[in-house]
Amino acid sequence: MELETLTINAEAWTVMLGTRVVDLTYQEFRLLLFLAEHQERVFQRAELLREVWADDADVSDRSVDLYVHRLRNKLGGFGRRAIQTVVRVGDRFEVRSAGALQVVQGPEGTHRTAPQTTVVPETRFRANS
Repeated sequence: MELETLTINAEAWTVMLGTRVVDLTYQEFRLLLFLAEHQERVFQRAELLREVWADDADVSDRSVDLYVHRLRNKLGGFGRRAIQTVVRVGDRFEVRSAGALQVVQGPEGTHRTAPQTTVVPETRFRANS
């Protein structure tokens, strides 16, 4: 099975999976970028709501589940391997089990925590079947 590279361009607000453009809503993009910037950390729903939906008071904690589900579907096999639910804890993004990741940031200060360019790693990983 050929593993793909997920490229998130925060400046252009685009997501590519291999050579395919992935169409995401504004909130789906924000959630994916946040998870990718904080790989392997498990986030509870309340944390994701505070960090990703901070400006929208009209959402419930179940909204996180819906958006995680949508991201998994839009990213196909990559998404189902990379976005993992830890039962009774929360969700995490772990690219090692899915393929490779590249996050390209815009000018300094455009987005939180990630450095200008993060590539994790260039070599491809074997997926856990």
